[in-house]
Amino acid sequence: MPTRVSVIIPTYNRSALVVRAINSALASTSPGDEVLVIDDGSTDDTEAAVRSLGDAIRYVRIKNAGPGAARNRGIELAECPFLTFLDSDDEWLPDKLQLQRKVMEKYSDVVFCFGNLSIKRRSGETLHDALSYFRADLNVGSADINTPLAEILGPGVPFSSIAALPTGRSDFNIHVGDMYPVQMDVHYVTSDTVMVRKELAGARFRYPEDVRLMEDWECFARLSKMGPVAYLDCELAVWVNHGGFRLTDVDGISQATRRISLLQRVWGADEQFLGAHAARYQSLLNSQYLKRSKFMIKAGQLTEAKADLRACGGPLSYRIVASLPPFLVKITLWARRKVRGLGTRVRRLLK
Repeated sequence: MPTRVSVIIPTYNRSALVVRAINSALASTSPGDEVLVIDDGSTDDTEAAVRSLGDAIRYVRIKNAGPGAARNRGIELAECPFLTFLDSDDEWLPDKLQLQRKVMEKYSDVVFCFGNLSIKRRSGETLHDALSYFRADLNVGSADINTPLAEILGPGVPFSSIAALPTGRSDFNIHVGDMYPVQMDVHYVTSDTVMVRKELAGARFRYPEDVRLMEDWECFARLSKMGPVAYLDCELAVWVNHGGFRLTDVDGISQATRRISLLQRVWGADEQFLGAHAARYQSLLNSQYLKRSKFMIKAGQLTEAKADLRACGGPLSYRIVASLPPFLVKITLWARRKVRGLGTRVRRLLK
């Protein structure tokens, strides 16, 4: 019998979506696996929707405390050697657990494995290789990283060399390496695509509960420090853009603020790591301070913007604008938008 897997699905007020997520998980599980739905204090009919699926689902309701707390409760209750996670508005591909189970059984020293995912837009269009989009998104990526993760990690081995490919699945490479420094630049590891070896992860495997943004990034950055990680260079899950609220749908200031705290809490607090990577760490930190200062200037938070510009040694032009009286900043930004609009119209006329 395959090594058993616990599937942990945290949810909050997603009765219209959670059943789809659960069914995608059930399609990937094998006998002996378990599916836990941790309801983070929903006020809609989530409980009824989950219980309609029968006894195959362990439903647990907790007091609303955020996604980190819900996932941690699932970790505490999980009874299987491998732990996996699925957000209640996303989906797994049917062979997700089959592929990862084989990788974890082959590489017994790997703490966790993960893969790529696709993005399903509201229009129905599917964007593949989501990690390439994450890499280019300055909220969760870096302007300095243009190389695919598979190339960064180095040569891999074909999945077909360790196990038979599921029907319809093209061969792909497995890369095993150190993900700790790599994750500082890009949010490569999402909860939807991971499988964690509970024995190696141990009691330190927990999501932060004091934040509700990028909590999975922080969790798996810390976990990757404990040992080698395996990357399956294929898509394992679907990130569904359903038009409803996601915790990632926050303003630019909040995104940059959380990215700054993530850098400081994980890599900035690691003196041994900074001994070898201080320059890169400071460069990333400065880029987030500068990005946040731009949003703060636009929002009229000039005192805060000046503090960020001092912290990152921002350009003189930004420091001058941030030092202007608020009404002049508004005029300056308005004039800049007008000039940009005029430039766009001129370019269109000249085409």
